Order: sequence, then structure tokens, then C-alpha cells
Amino acid sequence: MIGLRTALSLSRNSIPVSVRSSVSPLATSCALNASVGAGGLWMPFHCDDDRTDRWAKSQLEDYLKMHSAGDDAVELVPTLSFINESSQDLPSWAASPQLQFQSFSPTELAQQASVNGVHVPPFAEKYGKIWQWLTPIVDCPRLLKSMMVEIEAAGGSVDNESEFSSSDDVLAVAKADGCTVVVNCLGGAGATLIGEPPVTLARGVLKYYSRREDFKTCILVDHPPMGSDTHPIYAIPRGNVVAVGGTYLEGDHEQSMRPEEEEMLRATAKLLLPDEGEGFEEVGEWVGFRPVREGGVKLGLNEEMSGKGLSWIDNFGHGGSGWTVASGCADDVLDIAQDL
Repeated sequence: MIGLRTALSLSRNSIPVSVRSSVSPLATSCALNASVGAGGLWMPFHCDDDRTDRWAKSQLEDYLKMHSAGDDAVELVPTLSFINESSQDLPSWAASPQLQFQSFSPTELAQQASVNGVHVPPFAEKYGKIWQWLTPIVDCPRLLKSMMVEIEAAGGSVDNESEFSSSDDVLAVAKADGCTVVVNCLGGAGATLIGEPPVTLARGVLKYYSRREDFKTCILVDHPPMGSDTHPIYAIPRGNVVAVGGTYLEGDHEQSMRPEEEEMLRATAKLLLPDEGEGFEEVGEWVGFRPVREGGVKLGLNEEMSGKGLSWIDNFGHGGSGWTVASGCADDVLDIAQDL
């Protein structure tokens, strides 16, 4: 999402782009290719940067415009988050009026749910308060595909067979393509490419279930007793599936689903979905790695790398917020590129 949205912003502003990667943005076989398998939820998550709110606001506006224009790759879904700390401050992004953010007690939520059709899981009474808001959720494969099509329609190219072992390889290919600027959006590999310490990979697992037409609630729990920072549980309705997860395990590089994780996710589906999951058929699973960079996102002109012959802009390390901040980050890259 970061790479394609950046390329799209440049392309829409009459800057021709050549997108180079080792796998297709739609490939689900590569765990580092996190965007295609993600839940597609708009919500800042493990993206510790002073610019995050600004980036997220831009992305929110982008999604709302798409939804208003009838793009059904973006759906607005009532979302519940369960909080066990009565003193916890509201997130800074909650002030956006478009989100219709509210805080309820379990009793108040039950009364609201009977009116608006929100599905409340059976453990709600274990929490002191529940936050509810209306958030965009993206059909990830569908939107990635549409961005690729738009980039190519504008004369850009998307090549999925480019292997880069060093920055010199990148510069050689860029020069051969006739480019004057390189934008490094390689996520988990972005830091290694420029000689920085590797970003931390935060492993996530989820299962996909076929979506019942009546299920229109996103459920997020990362507070005890039902969830935690390392083992949040969630059910995100995304397109024709529900993504049920998950984990947030920094430094865990296992690319296959563990048997105990299979069991955990099936139990989570029974807990979070209506009727204990009846009518929701298991249709797939996914393991992916979020690129978490110490010190926040690396976005800006890289003076040292630019000394090698082409202007070099970095844009990587967005943690679990790629679908939340991509548009704002793309705008920043565009501003830098236009000033060169």
C-alpha cells in the first residue's frame, strides 16, 4: 500500500513512475508482502511518529471521498474497541467528526446495539467502557489492483521480477529506466538497503471467513482479560470475508501458521462472530510481518544516498498502519520530489 499509493500520487501529478519489486503487490505467498493480507482497517496502530495524525487524516479524507464516489472497495463500518482502564484518554484521532466517536458503558452499548444493529460479543460486561466509531475498511486486494491499473493506464510500469541486493543495484536499474529519483518503499527491507539496522518485524496471523451479509461490525480487543498487546483479538469485515486475528509478535520470524495459532484463531472466531460463527465458513489464512522502525517512520530526502547520482527519498517503517497513513506519506514524498 505504501509503495503503490506513493507511485499513484506521483503519477497523478504528471510524474512518470516505474514500480519495481520482487513479487506482485497481490502475492499472498510472501509474508513480507503485508498489505494484501491485512485487515484493511483505518486506525493508527504501532506507528509512533509525530506526523502520524496528519498522515492518517489525509488517508481518512481519501477513503471518505472514495466511498462518497461509490467506490465499493471502501466500506464504512461501525467499530467497537473494549477498554478496561477507566482513566484511559481518548486517542487523538477520535476528534475527527467524520468518525462519530462515542464512549459507552456495557449497558449503554447494549441499548444502542438493539437500535443500530451493532453486534456486541458476550464478554462486553467484563470491560469498563467500549469505544464505538465509524471507520473505513478496505478490500485490500481489490484496491491494490485498482491502483496498479491506474498507474499503468497513466503510462507507468509495475514490474514484479526485480531483485535488489544493494542500493547500487537499485541505482543501476533506476538509471536504466531513465529515472532521476528513487523512492525506497521496501518496508521490512527498506532499512537494510540503505545500511541502517534492520527494522523490527512484528508478526501477525489471521484466518479468513466467508462473510455473512448481516455482519457489519468491526470488533477490536487488545485489553485484558480477552486480549493483550501481543495477542489482540479482532474480527474485521473486509469485502466478502471477515479477517479474524491475531498476534503482534516483534522479532518472531516464523512464516507458517503454528498449530496452536490455528486453534486460537478458530476459538476467537466463535467468540467474536454472531451465533458462535455459524454461517461463517473458513476460507483461508495468512501470516504477515509489519515493519516497525525504532524512531518512527523513515520518510524524507536521504542526503547521503542522494550523493550516489540520483535523488533518494525514503518512505518505510510504518508498522501496522500502512493502510492508515499511506496517502499522507505519499503527499509528503510528492512535495519533496516536486521541490528537487
